[in-house]
Amino acid sequence: MTNKMRCAWSVVALGICAALQAQVISIYVDGDRRDGRFPPQLQNGRTLMFLRDTFDALNCAVQWYSADQRIKAWIAETEIELWIGKTEARVNGQTMMLDQAPIIDKATGSTLVPLRFIGEAVGAGIKYSARGNRVDIDRMQIPYWTETAPFKVGDTVEMLEQTRDRWIKAKVLRVFEVKVGLDRYNIEYTEDGPNGRVMRPTMSRSHIRKPRS
Repeated sequence: MTNKMRCAWSVVALGICAALQAQVISIYVDGDRRDGRFPPQLQNGRTLMFLRDTFDALNCAVQWYSADQRIKAWIAETEIELWIGKTEARVNGQTMMLDQAPIIDKATGSTLVPLRFIGEAVGAGIKYSARGNRVDIDRMQIPYWTETAPFKVGDTVEMLEQTRDRWIKAKVLRVFEVKVGLDRYNIEYTEDGPNGRVMRPTMSRSHIRKPRS
């Protein structure tokens, strides 16, 4: 390869790098920079973030169903369903349309989801700044992270059995304060085990909801 060709390729490479850097989006959660496994991407002017990074940032429980390429996420009173390649989604059973469908990133094999829709669906504040190519997520706008525990001893609540995709009724035995992530309180409930009934704490506040008829 001649020096001229090497120089030409160097210029092309630098141009590509500059273009890629221009597309890098910084994610800030409650003012702190959150670097996920892979950087977010822009698709058709929409910010897409890798599924695991998004739901971890918002403290959602999430399940993947390969049979119909469906994503289901729960966060307390909110249940979200998305499908790869489809612009139709459901929030608490109500159909909503997306500007950008979730996709699978060919380079990583991971799922990318529309950040703004997810944030708005769970009640988090989402703000995009074009000048800094920056997305800010304000989780403190999610109602249950700033509320006083609405449950008391003896109340019936529903607990999420994530792997079985179902909610089961349980009696509250104790309500206590915690400081794990953004959880401010948790509850204990009874569960039937091989050695009789045992007391267990829930995984997080996102796994508790008020009973539904």
